[in-house]
Amino acid sequence: MSSLIFRDFDQGTLDREYDTRGHVPSVDLYRTRWEKESAAIRRRAANPVDIPYGPSPLERLDVFPPQKSAAPVQIFFHGGYWCRSDKLYYSFVADGFPDALTVVTNYTLCPSVNMDELVEQCRKVVAWVHHNAAKFGGDPCRIFISGHSAGAHITAMLAACNWTARGLPADVIKGVTAMSGLFELEPIRLSFMNTEIRLTPELVSRNSPMRLAPPQLPMLVSVGSLESAEFRRQSAEYAAHVGASQSDVQFLEARGHHHYSILDAFHDRRSGLGMAVRSQMGLA
Repeated sequence: MSSLIFRDFDQGTLDREYDTRGHVPSVDLYRTRWEKESAAIRRRAANPVDIPYGPSPLERLDVFPPQKSAAPVQIFFHGGYWCRSDKLYYSFVADGFPDALTVVTNYTLCPSVNMDELVEQCRKVVAWVHHNAAKFGGDPCRIFISGHSAGAHITAMLAACNWTARGLPADVIKGVTAMSGLFELEPIRLSFMNTEIRLTPELVSRNSPMRLAPPQLPMLVSVGSLESAEFRRQSAEYAAHVGASQSDVQFLEARGHHHYSILDAFHDRRSGLGMAVRSQMGLA
């Protein structure tokens, strides 16, 4: 009999729960479509791309200006288990926010950096956007952040940041959308993915949003109804964790969506998720 290593999971079961590609064999079809749509958006002359926000090669972001100036800002952090993927696949999300300044960012991937450094780079993104949003038609006083999968973990970490210690307003982030996220990193440390991510118990403790004080800002936590039990559990428990100390928390199960198709719902202004994000931004 296999020994249990996390909750009631043995190694094989735990690995299957967090194998997102195994749950969605058609993932490459999504990535191919997203890459094509994103390339078309980046070719538009008005969209500045590959702007550095830090010194390392992957500290770069793309900016998609709004139709009108002084617009709210949406910063999107991509997923990929912190060790793969690229902003080049995700420019398409900007089409969901023509009336906002959309920023899609990269960050250095594990194992080239550890989780502490990866999260620190993403904090620099928020600081850069706060200082530069107005140049591109965005309102630095209305910054919202969103992320998918590992990117949702990043948003939860940024929501928990002490921004005043970094010389920024305490409420520099006005709202968060966390989709299909990972909010307790211990099962990731114990899974097959840790060969590349290289989490230690100490890194898990510092970088698990479930172990940090709940953020006091509007939170939208969403997960696809077709995702694995562990992804659904993580999102539901994080929403409850935040909701225990404040009321402006919405948990939304995206019916009929899996780990990848939820991004289509995110940038679809007619979907329940898309409308909820726009409502949080004051665009509904």
